[in-house]
Formats: sequence, C-alpha cells, structure tokens
Amino acid sequence: MWFQAADAERHFRRLALGCVAIILLGAILILVYSEAGIQRLLSGNSLSMSYRPYIKDFSDYALYPFYVFFIGIWWYGKKVSDMRFVVIAYGYLIAQLMGSVLSVRMMKIFFGRARPDAGTEPGMGTEWIGPTLESSFHSFPSGHTADLFTSAMFGAALVQRGWVGVLLFVLAIMVGLTRVMLSKHYPFDVIGGAVIGGMISMAVLYLYVLPHIRKFSQHENGGNAVVHG
Repeated sequence: MWFQAADAERHFRRLALGCVAIILLGAILILVYSEAGIQRLLSGNSLSMSYRPYIKDFSDYALYPFYVFFIGIWWYGKKVSDMRFVVIAYGYLIAQLMGSVLSVRMMKIFFGRARPDAGTEPGMGTEWIGPTLESSFHSFPSGHTADLFTSAMFGAALVQRGWVGVLLFVLAIMVGLTRVMLSKHYPFDVIGGAVIGGMISMAVLYLYVLPHIRKFSQHENGGNAVVHG
C-alpha cells in the first residue's frame, strides 16, 4: 500500500499523465463554454447561494488535513527510521513552498488580475492591471488549487493505489470549483493553480524524492538493488 521504490518512476509517470489530462479537460471546457459563462454558471446558481457558508468552510479548510497528515508521515518516518517517509514529507514541504507560496504569490502580484467579486469580467479589459499589492487583484493563479493539487500529487505518490489518486484529484478539483463558486477566482485562475501545483510537484518528485528513494533502496539491499523504470 505504501510507497514502493521499485514502482516509483512508473507511478510518478501515471500521476503526471492524470494531472495533464485534468488540466487539458479544464482548458477545453473554458474554450467551449467561455470563462465568463462558466463563472456565471457556478457562482450564480441556487446551490452556491443556499450553501455558501458550508462551501466556504470546505474551500478554506480542505487544505489543513494534508498538512497534519504529512507532519504525521514525517514523524512516523523518523520514529521507525524509514527515510522514504521523511523524504516524501520534505518533498511535500519543498513543493508547497516553491509552488503555492512562492510562485503563486509572485504571479499574483505580477499579473494583478481582479477577483470576480471586485466587479470585473473576463474580456472586458479591466480585470488585468499588472503589478500590484492589492489583494482584490490577486485572482490569478488560485493558491488554494495549487495547494490541493500539490497535496493530491504527493498523497497519491505515497499511497500507490489508483483509487486513492482518483479520490485525491477529485478533492482537488472540487476545491478549485468552490473557488469559482465563491467568486474568489475565475476558471482560468484555477487552471493556472493546477498547472503550478502539478508541475512543481512532478519536478520535486523526480529531482528530489526519486533519487533519494533509489539511494535508500540500494543501501538497504547492499548496493545490489535494481530499480525498475
């Protein structure tokens, strides 16, 4: 159930393909139905209006169980002296800092896109103002979505079961949709967050986690381990 070094690269490749497929599907939907159309549909329906407090709680707090989970994974790895778990936890921290903290924050400031609840619409020429520190113009990209896609990628990387990955990606998509329903982001902002979370997660998994896992595996097998790609 837990991370298996021999299957890591193959599993990471499947995760990357799944993430790309989700992003491409979202981009196609935006092209077909338009960003403004999807925004009005999701934020203006009766479900969004009637259950807004519950949607907001889910949207805001869905991130935190993953933080607790990966702290627990780090603690467990230290306790049983299994560095695979420690490396996964450190990789998750690195990806979050590089993605949903640093990259997302810099892009929000640089692009200066107004949030939907600031009263602008896509294509009207008023929603992109360029570099700004004003939070109402920090719509692109969605930090919540980047955070959840990073969490989904690392959770699925750790628990190598297909159904777990599907559930985690569904959760990430749901959080992205809630950001649109709450008029905090446009659909394209959500796609941007997914791209950042997915790309940085895969970079960290391939460049940091996988080399360390291979090294630990070879050490445990006396240097004679064969890692399958």
